[in-house]
This record gives sequence, structure tokens and C-alpha cells, in this order.
Amino acid sequence: MIPFQFNKKSSAEQRKCVEKYSSLLLARANEKKIKEIDDWCRMNLSRSFSTVITASYKELCELKEKLAAPDHEGRYSLPNPIKKYLINTLYKEHVPRNYLIDCLDVTVCPYCNRAYINRSKNHTVCQLDHFFDKAAYPIMAVSFYNLIPSCGTCNLTKKQQPLGYSPYDPRFDSADQLLEFGFTAETERELQGLKKVTSIVIQSKEKCMEDNIYHLELPELYQIHRDIVQELLYKKMIYSKEYVDDLKKQYPGIKIDPGRLVIGNYTTPDSYGKRPLAKMMADIGRKIKLID
Repeated sequence: MIPFQFNKKSSAEQRKCVEKYSSLLLARANEKKIKEIDDWCRMNLSRSFSTVITASYKELCELKEKLAAPDHEGRYSLPNPIKKYLINTLYKEHVPRNYLIDCLDVTVCPYCNRAYINRSKNHTVCQLDHFFDKAAYPIMAVSFYNLIPSCGTCNLTKKQQPLGYSPYDPRFDSADQLLEFGFTAETERELQGLKKVTSIVIQSKEKCMEDNIYHLELPELYQIHRDIVQELLYKKMIYSKEYVDDLKKQYPGIKIDPGRLVIGNYTTPDSYGKRPLAKMMADIGRKIKLID
């Protein structure tokens, strides 16, 4: 749902982060085991294991297609000892999680935009999802661009299901290109003519987002936030356009967008990943003309 801001760093900056991640990972690993994996990669994939770790998102997509090709079934099966080491030791024990999260500068789950995934000094308050399932593609179990810091709900809901969109996908630089939030409502006498929100609606704008919305069960999960949308409707009644325009005139030098103060969340695409529910609140805030 929310592209990583990491994608907007220069190629040189990204490469520096990825190479340091690889160095930290391999420094903790068993040299003999890494040589066995490297030998397998060179023999079967015609590339070193280190280049699998640092492969770009596009390269991982190409590698996945190669490994999944029907005419190659069984050809790229890893020996069980190597597979177990990759998943149970190299991934579970040696991946530098804190460094990965710092590189990505991610604080909210990119899959759902509903939960914080920040970290303390020594612990991460998130899980790492494998965009390409580690059971099906164990050779990519520690690839930088295959690891998605995510909330427990999304990781558990996704399981091994394939998604169409990765936050690393360079084709999209804004969540506004991918999906849009809306709502349905009915008039309630108790609310003095104000509409009562009955459901939150998520509309995909790109085909690749359809699997994400479905497999992550986002429409169901978002219904718990109907009260927040209801509050936006109340604010629309209270904060007229004249009121918001007056705020802009009274505080022309203020660094915070008045729209952000009105809805209580970030409103620009580059900022959606800073606070939970920002995308939903910004979309609906604009839809009801509470913000520009």
C-alpha cells in the first residue's frame, strides 16, 4: 500500500545500504556453510550468493520466474541442509533487522498503514515478511529486497499467499497511484441530518494491488476504523472552508499544513508512512472536502 521512501534515495545510497546489510549478515555467518550456498548458486544460477542477497527487486522478480518455471521443476531444489541453514540460522539468527529497518526509515506497516512497527534500541516491534515466500524460494530468504518489515496482523494474514505489489516496486512512488479509500453512509435522525458511516471502502487503482487488498483482508480489517471516518464527518460540519482558509491566513509561516491539523494526520503521499491510517484519513478528508 505504502511505497518505501527508501526507493527515492539515489542508486548510490541504496547500494551503500544494501552492501552494508550484506556485510553485516555474512560477518555473522558460518564461512563453510556460506561457501556451500555460494557453490550451489554459481552452479545452478550462474551467480554468487552475495549477488542474490543484494539483488534488486527487479532482479528478484526475474529470479523468482526462473525458479518457478514449469519446465525447471525440481531443477533448483536446494539440498535440505542448505535450506535449513538459510531459514533456521542465517535468516532467523543473523539478519541485521535493526539496520534493515533504519535503512528503510519505516515506522508504519507498509502493507496496511494501520500499525506502528518502530523499534527500541535492541528490539524490533515488527515482523519481517518474505514477499517471495521463503519456503518456496529459500535461496531468497535473506535477500534485502525480499524482506518487508510489517505488523504481526499482516504477516499472519498473508502467510504464504502471493501478493501483487511490493513496497520496493519502483514503478510506483505514491500510494495514491495504487488505491483509494471511500465510505458508505446513511442519514441518521439521531445525528441531526449528519450521515452515519456504515462501511469503509477500498478501491484498487492498479491490478497489482488487488491481491494485496484481498489476501491481506484489508476491507475487513479497516471496518474497525469507521469511528475515525465518522469523526471526519463531524469535523467537516465544524471546520468550514472559511475556517480552514482563515487558519492559513493567520499563520502563514506555520510549517505544518493546516489540513494536517484539521484531520489529525499527515496528508501528503510522502508522509503516509509516518503515522497509521494517514492514507485513509487523507483520502476521505479530500473526498468530503474537509481538506484540499
